[in-house]
Amino acid sequence: VLRSRREFKQGDVAGALKRARRAVELEPTSSIALINLASLAYNVGEFDLSMDLSRRLATTTTDPSIRAIAEAFVALIETSVDGNLAAAIDVLVRLATAQMQSGETHFAGVTYLNLANLLRAQGDSVRSLEAADEAIDLLESSSAGPEVASALVARGWALAQSTGIEAASEAISAANRWITPGLRWEITLESAEIETLYGSRERASDHIADIERAREESPWATSQIDATRAQYELRLGNFTVAETLLAGIPIS
Repeated sequence: VLRSRREFKQGDVAGALKRARRAVELEPTSSIALINLASLAYNVGEFDLSMDLSRRLATTTTDPSIRAIAEAFVALIETSVDGNLAAAIDVLVRLATAQMQSGETHFAGVTYLNLANLLRAQGDSVRSLEAADEAIDLLESSSAGPEVASALVARGWALAQSTGIEAASEAISAANRWITPGLRWEITLESAEIETLYGSRERASDHIADIERAREESPWATSQIDATRAQYELRLGNFTVAETLLAGIPIS
C-alpha cells in the first residue's frame, strides 16, 4: 500500500495501480488496502472499480473513518451520473469537519480538495475557493505533491470564474511546481479547460495541442482529454466534432 502511494506521487500511475491491486490480492479483507485501491481508481478515472470497492467498504468495514471515506467516494461518483450534487457536498462538509476534529489533517485536505471540485461543478466559485485554500494549507504540510497541485488548479478555476483568467495564472504556475512529470498531464488538462472557458482561443489552442501529446503518454486519461477537447470544439462552433467526441466517452 505504501509503495503504491509513493509511486502515484512519483507519477507512475500504472505501477501504483499494480501494487494497489496486488495488496488487495494479498489481503482481500483489508480495509486499508481496499480504500487505497478505491482512491487510486477514482483518481485515474476507473470509476466502476472505485464504486464497487467503496460500496463494499461502506457496508463491511468496522473502521468508521474508512467507512466515511468510502461513503464519500460513492457520493462523488454518483454525482457524475445522476447523483444529488448538494447532498454530496453536505457529505464532504461533514467528513472534512470530522477529519479535522480527529486530527486526520491529510485526509481532511483531500476531502477539501474533492469538495472544491464539487463546488466547481455547482458553479460556486466563492465556496470552491475557500475549500481549495483549506486543501492547500493542509496538504502542503503533508508534502502531498499531486494533491497540492490539484488544489492549486481548483483555486485557479475559482479565481478565473470570479475575477478573470489572469488571476488564475499564478495558481496554475504554482501547480506545475508541485506535480511530477508522470502526472503533468492532469495540470495540462485542467489548464486547457480553464483557458478554453475563460481565456483566449489562441492560448486554448496551445493547451489543446499539449493535451493531445499527453494522450499518448497517459492513455488512462483519454475520456478526460476527449471531454476537454469537446469543450474547445464547442467554443469554436464545431458542434458535430464535439458531439462525436462526447459520444465516444464511456458512461458507467
